[in-house]
Amino acid sequence: MNIEAELPEDFDELSDEKKVEELEELEKKIDDTDDAGMVKKRMIQELKRNYAS
Repeated sequence: MNIEAELPEDFDELSDEKKVEELEELEKKIDDTDDAGMVKKRMIQELKRNYAS
């Protein structure tokens, strides 16, 4: 369950605002009908909170 592998290679270089946008796009693509998908979505939501603050 490696979210970083699904993000763009230049993710670390993006502004916090762009990171949140990329995370939102990734979150839309995740299938949350299973436990792994729900865990990934929660991880993404936590990352979004970190970058939004």
